[in-house]
Amino acid sequence: MNEKQLEKNLRKGWEREQEMQRNREEKFWNHPDNSDKLETVLMRLTKNELDEIRKKFDFPGLSSLNKRQLVQELLKLLPEHFYRSVYLLDQERYKLVKWIVKQGHVSGRTYNYYQASSLVAYSLAFPAMNEGNRVLILPEELIQAFHQLKGQKLEQIVKENTEWIQLTRGMLHYYGYLNHRDLLSLLEKYTDTEVESLRYFRVISAYQSLHGGIVSVNDGYADLEVDDFTVLKEEQKKRSELSFYPFTKKQLLQTGAGRIGPSEAMEPFLQVMRANYDIKGEEREEIAGLYESMIKEDYSMKELLEDVQEMFEIPSVEVLKEMTDSLIFANNHTRLWMLKGYKPTELSRGNKSEAADEKKSNILPFQQPKKIGRNNPCPCGSGKKYKKCCGK
Repeated sequence: MNEKQLEKNLRKGWEREQEMQRNREEKFWNHPDNSDKLETVLMRLTKNELDEIRKKFDFPGLSSLNKRQLVQELLKLLPEHFYRSVYLLDQERYKLVKWIVKQGHVSGRTYNYYQASSLVAYSLAFPAMNEGNRVLILPEELIQAFHQLKGQKLEQIVKENTEWIQLTRGMLHYYGYLNHRDLLSLLEKYTDTEVESLRYFRVISAYQSLHGGIVSVNDGYADLEVDDFTVLKEEQKKRSELSFYPFTKKQLLQTGAGRIGPSEAMEPFLQVMRANYDIKGEEREEIAGLYESMIKEDYSMKELLEDVQEMFEIPSVEVLKEMTDSLIFANNHTRLWMLKGYKPTELSRGNKSEAADEKKSNILPFQQPKKIGRNNPCPCGSGKKYKKCCGK
């Protein structure tokens, strides 16, 4: 099979998959919103979707039932056990359920198929169409069950869940990976309370299914940006005497609650892009975030500069020098996952641990030679002479 035929077959396969996905989504949403009965709503679902509900609630003894039998069992069980899903809610999803209860339905336009499927699996919302628009609804029996739960206890649970999620997101952003033991220990330190581990893991699992960003790995969790958590895990193990950087609770909550963009360490790099390239603000931030993640993954300066030259058209050696200096600054001032949230500069100037001494040699000088000989190696790290590379 030649290359053109292979490319054609791959394109056809992709188009078939896209068509199947469109049909799946159309079937998923294409129900009227005029039913307020749980039985009708459940009968619209596929057997697989009903099985997902059964699994999320861990209802025993129902796996061998056919669709109609399963619906009849869920009719009895869901209103009674609805609290189990509600008690996993964070503030955002709690507001969603309250709006559905108050308005009868809410727009499903911002929810993709997988997010909406997750809501169905937890029986927090069900898909329907209203005047040609996708909406999310709740049947009468579950609305009544929700009304019985409303009150100070539920508000406190939702607040606690939200804090757990934000602290977890914040810690993983800075540390990259945490095993369950370290995570729970840090969580208890920041909340000053004993964390019920089983409920915490269920809250995080529910959050993952709707939002992403937190990745389950073997014995812990990792940030979505981590490419190889096993390497990171080993690097952190080498620094067993180094404690995790002591962020304040406020810092972690703010990081975990918001859209996480590039840190201040990437500002010089952003300035170089603003001055030399016609790139829009959001795209600039995405590019800076990409390189910050590469730095956190411990990419070498040579690897960073090689990637920069593939992504950007470098107009002059002066711009290349600015790029190089900005990445050196970022390398020295970024909070690294392998250093458990420390910046290399923080360890070099004060921490006496072996990890600090080890990393001190990796701190790069910010200044580069001003004049480059034409026969000298090019500062971009390509391995070529300057006159045959960026000095052409």
